[in-house]
Amino acid sequence: MSTESPLPPELEYLIFTICASSDSTNISNLLLVSQQAKAWIEPLRFHSLMFDGSNETDFNKLLSSKGSGFLAQHVRSFCVTHEASDICNISSILYQCTNITNLALWIFDPFTTFPEITVFPRLQYLSLSNNTSREFVDFLSENPDKALALTHLDCDLLVIPQLVKRIPVHLAQLTHFMTPIWEDYHQDEEIMNALAHLVEREQIQVVIFSMDGHRRDHFPSRRNLLPIEATVLGNPKVVIREVILDWIEDWKLRATGGQDIWTRTDRVSHILKQTTEE
Repeated sequence: MSTESPLPPELEYLIFTICASSDSTNISNLLLVSQQAKAWIEPLRFHSLMFDGSNETDFNKLLSSKGSGFLAQHVRSFCVTHEASDICNISSILYQCTNITNLALWIFDPFTTFPEITVFPRLQYLSLSNNTSREFVDFLSENPDKALALTHLDCDLLVIPQLVKRIPVHLAQLTHFMTPIWEDYHQDEEIMNALAHLVEREQIQVVIFSMDGHRRDHFPSRRNLLPIEATVLGNPKVVIREVILDWIEDWKLRATGGQDIWTRTDRVSHILKQTTEE
């Protein structure tokens, strides 16, 4: 009995990769179909890496069988949550993923050394926790001549005064910015001036303020805005959204090309700009 498939290899490859990409839980079973299927699908397991403390040992065993350059070839998205346990080991893995485009560092404890993110020339999306936001700004200050290719940045509100000073040199390609915000943020004049400077920059297309739903109820109406608030909130680039309840799920959507917060907000911002122009 012939074991050859009646389908051309190109079509088989397409079927297997679509099945694996549409639902990552399929990958383990698909790997068992054949050696050829395994060769096609296994790299997809490494496309998006998340370290949340639950899989680090298994990943190290899996990685031990891979050759040099494997992670650079296949990994495109990388996420570290505050549950991750071995930051030193994760950092060494991260440095091998030189072609990532999407990086999230959501940890509470500082890195031993903030990642030298200039080794990721294709990095476009960077999402940071409070601690790593401060480390990121310090990194930029210590490396005044290193430009980054970032287009989307999500970081803490408190670092914005230092961050806007770095945009011309370090972040010349930045077009999208997001930060959590609180109801009395306007009382900090330095932050307000920095936000105004940020939204007025021509290169910036979208600024997202994320707020808890109950805080959003206390946000000033447009007619009650202070002058500096009007400069910021009156700009059609600015979109106010409720805080995402599941950041990990949203990160996965971005990693797989789904409708994440950036994509959804682009549509809202486009409508706001059209309304303003009319």
